[in-house]
Amino acid sequence: MELIYNKFKEELDTEMTFDEFQILVLIYPVFLVAIADGAFDNDEKEFVKEILLNFLHPLYNDEINDEQYENLVENYLTDLAFLNENKARYEDDFLRALSSFDLEIKNSILELLTDVANASEGLSEEEFKIIESIKVNYLS
Repeated sequence: MELIYNKFKEELDTEMTFDEFQILVLIYPVFLVAIADGAFDNDEKEFVKEILLNFLHPLYNDEINDEQYENLVENYLTDLAFLNENKARYEDDFLRALSSFDLEIKNSILELLTDVANASEGLSEEEFKIIESIKVNYLS
């Protein structure tokens, strides 16, 4: 995972820590499902923001304030948009990086994939295909 971290950090010229990067890796498949139908609607966006906050709070606890948490979440959304625009260069590397996490985390991510798909109008065929692909190729 460090190779992709260094590539990403260098290309974006970001000060993102490795812990913050791991959160980006974990949220990336959730984002892919959220945009599977070609739109990132408000329900999906709010769901992704909530997940990000749940990942960030244990990392920072009370060290940063609500406004700083909001800024971090917005930075993640910007990074996700960048990854979407550069999908051909990053998607496989980010999804393969999921293998470095333990089974419990992988199972949690799998649950989140279904949850984000149901965040707006239920599970579409596009979302189902992406979930199955991620499950079979990267989370098993």
